[in-house]
Amino acid sequence: MKIKENLYNQRIISIDALRGITIFIMIFVNELASVKNVPQWMKHMPADADAMTFVDLVFPAFLFIVGMSVPFAFNARLLKGDSARTIWTHTLKRALA
Repeated sequence: MKIKENLYNQRIISIDALRGITIFIMIFVNELASVKNVPQWMKHMPADADAMTFVDLVFPAFLFIVGMSVPFAFNARLLKGDSARTIWTHTLKRALA
């Protein structure tokens, strides 16, 4: 059981780091929305523009990180002893909440 406990408690540092950087950038660009005279590359592009800035990539990056984390979260619940049905029920409840 020691191996299962180690796998259950193990963190993926690269995912945690990317998540932290993304949240930091998210807070930063949200604060910039109220600042005047900010360069255009630090703002959201208008909806009708056929372009994007790094600001437009923050939320998709966060969703990508969430998607990368899901298999690890499912595996941790399986190692904890939860059934697949219990995990999917929990997932649906959280999605609908």
